Amino acid sequence: MDIEYLLWLQGVREAAGPVVEAIMNLISALCNGTGIAVVPCVLYWLLDKDAGMFVMVNLGIGNNLNQLIKDSACIYRPWIRDSRIIPSAGALGHATGYSFPSGHTQAAGSVFGSIAWRYRAKRWLAAICVIITLLVGFSRTFLGVHAPQDVAAALIEAVLVIWLSQRFVVWARRKTTKDATVLCLGLATLAIILLYTELKPYPMDYVGGMLLVDPAAMKLDAYSNAGILGGIIVGWFLEQRYVRFSTDCSRARKLVRLVVCALMMGLSVGLGQLVGLAFGHGIAYAVAKGLLPAFIGVFVGPAVSASFERRFDPSGTCPPRGSG
Repeated sequence: MDIEYLLWLQGVREAAGPVVEAIMNLISALCNGTGIAVVPCVLYWLLDKDAGMFVMVNLGIGNNLNQLIKDSACIYRPWIRDSRIIPSAGALGHATGYSFPSGHTQAAGSVFGSIAWRYRAKRWLAAICVIITLLVGFSRTFLGVHAPQDVAAALIEAVLVIWLSQRFVVWARRKTTKDATVLCLGLATLAIILLYTELKPYPMDYVGGMLLVDPAAMKLDAYSNAGILGGIIVGWFLEQRYVRFSTDCSRARKLVRLVVCALMMGLSVGLGQLVGLAFGHGIAYAVAKGLLPAFIGVFVGPAVSASFERRFDPSGTCPPRGSG
């Protein structure tokens, strides 16, 4: 049934022509790689710190849960299951590994779904976020890189993560030692996930002498996702203890913070590449590729920008460090 639906969409895509296909690829590209992280970073640095962290955490948890399910289900892509499926060439670069659930849809649901939930009183904004999420999910089937059940599962997954995160936030606010508890629980959970990822068996199916999905690559994806969430957790812990910046401040300070944090994020990418050159593109590189941008974006960038902000705008309205 799912293959027949994809074949029907494939016919629609071919009839619609390259312009529509290009538009769908652009919609899908909203959630390619680290690009989706721009939205929570800007929210965290400039507009609403708590909401930005909520979105970041949901994205980090969602990525790890999605990877865990992928590595457990080990379901192949539609064109592997049926040779009649011809995916869009523009989408293949970001359609590697297993198919179920859809990583792009999960990322869209985690980010835009979180924003829709946090700002649900602004119905127009919530509606836009929901529409974007659904369009990203539809684009993955329209382009032939995911089956409809991949998208549906990812949407359910994102809603579940948002619901659990909201309940966790309520719990954490009642605990006086929440930061240390969250740090330990989060890192312990990541360690368990990585241990499972390393020890579980994977299918080793070959076609024409080529391995359909390389388990080593899937493990590296798991390490990269663990690095992202680990960097968010450790960065959050340190920011709570030593920086405690506020988004309730002057535009001048926000501008300085944006420039400094953006430059620091660029530096994190360069540092990740250096790790790859020094140690190869193995586990160390995979962890660094995820951990460095997350840690620098959450803690190092705000910490460095704090001193520049005070010098550039000493009369700014941000509360002093430690005031919350």
